[in-house]
Amino acid sequence: INPHGRLPALQDEVALADGSTRTISVYDSTVINEYLEDAYPARPLFPREPADRAAARLLEDWADNLLIEPAGELYGQFVFTAESRRQKTRIEEARRRSLELLRRLDDILADDRPYLLGDYSIADAAMTPSMAYLMQFGTPVVEVMPRVHAWFVRLKSRPSFQV
Repeated sequence: INPHGRLPALQDEVALADGSTRTISVYDSTVINEYLEDAYPARPLFPREPADRAAARLLEDWADNLLIEPAGELYGQFVFTAESRRQKTRIEEARRRSLELLRRLDDILADDRPYLLGDYSIADAAMTPSMAYLMQFGTPVVEVMPRVHAWFVRLKSRPSFQV
């Protein structure tokens, strides 16, 4: 699907005006999310207000370019590295950096909103993969940031997480 052989990628059947269908392929998480927003407007991922849409895009960018780094390090250490060759200092540094970054989300969630921008949005969707890896590979979010943990529990309960 992706000419670069990477994930994520999406194929979708599109109904055309003449009644036929066309299969399209979309890749890159940001492009996929924007496609879904355009193709399925009844289930919006972006807030309606321009300022909130900008905030959503900034959080998506933050997830794609900052939070992914320590999550990717942990993924590499636990999935692609034999246990005997794992570098404990790199693992602990990735966990420390994760918690440092997650303070931003903890601050955002301080007013007890259910999701980062109130309603579920692209900002939450963009955080989900990295958060799943951080939790899976031992970042102590539960102990240190109960608001972030509660938010992640809400993310995990969504049907889209179950796929």
